[in-house]
Amino acid sequence: MEPAAPTVQPRAQPPPPDVWPPVGSEEEFYDCPDYYYLRDFPACGAGRINGRTRRERELRTNWLVPGGHERKIAQKLLNSQRKRRQRQLQPRPRTRLT
Repeated sequence: MEPAAPTVQPRAQPPPPDVWPPVGSEEEFYDCPDYYYLRDFPACGAGRINGRTRRERELRTNWLVPGGHERKIAQKLLNSQRKRRQRQLQPRPRTRLT
């Protein structure tokens, strides 16, 4: 019994240039990987210093409110109230000075 010869599928030919859709001046210079690197790895800015781009920061943060300073003040207030309640519930420790 003879092994079957592999059949080769003919490749589809790309359409001629006159059928291609018109592109803008910027699109003809950049292809898909270029846009990827421009978007995710900027050459300068905050992402260069700490290693996270703006897109990564937006994707991986769990805070949806942009007012970080307001959130910090509110969190400090809640923490101080919680500590005050805990101190009131616990008896004062005896020290040697009194």
